[in-house]
Amino acid sequence: MASRGYVVLQPQYRGSAGFGDAFQRAGDKHLDLMNTDLEDGVRSLAAQGTIDPKKVCVVGWSWGGYLAQAALAFTPDTYVCGVSGAGVSDLFQSLKDDNDFWWGGYGIEYWRGVIGRTGSDSDTIRATSPIEHVENFEDPLLLIHGEYDRTVSVRHSERMYEKMKKAGKDVAYIPIKFMHHGPNDKTERLQVFNAVDDFVAKAFAKVDAEKEAN
Repeated sequence: MASRGYVVLQPQYRGSAGFGDAFQRAGDKHLDLMNTDLEDGVRSLAAQGTIDPKKVCVVGWSWGGYLAQAALAFTPDTYVCGVSGAGVSDLFQSLKDDNDFWWGGYGIEYWRGVIGRTGSDSDTIRATSPIEHVENFEDPLLLIHGEYDRTVSVRHSERMYEKMKKAGKDVAYIPIKFMHHGPNDKTERLQVFNAVDDFVAKAFAKVDAEKEAN
């Protein structure tokens, strides 16, 4: 994206690894605060004059895909588009789907610590789960998912797409046959990057056209 002339910000929101345990655990059961960290990054760049705050697209993969959806659902005024690759859309479904085979039995407890527990934390989970708030989406969303993804079920993107379409929202979905949790060869990478490039360019061109019209 940088080679296309875009300013690219890769924020280390709370919950990110590499900054100590306290920082990584700071987002546990406070997923909304991860989202405000993204906004803080955008505001900082806008204050520096580095970006046009009217042309910001949020792009993420896996958990970043969740955050991209959450950003459009809960802070839609900050962005003009969003891309979610292999993203989590339904936090309740994510808690059900967790496969402890890959985690040695600890996976579900880890995610309960991050997302919360069904029952005692259901209200918080529902409040931060994008699929529960499709009515809030104002900007176009691109969903990309590998059909062989064993980390985040492809059903997250399939169900999000179906619900967004039913609500009359601007959504596109690209399922990639045989791809697992991310692009692993040049064919898959080109398909993903070209789709993201085209999608962002189209969204920004629409902003420019609206400026000229006004």
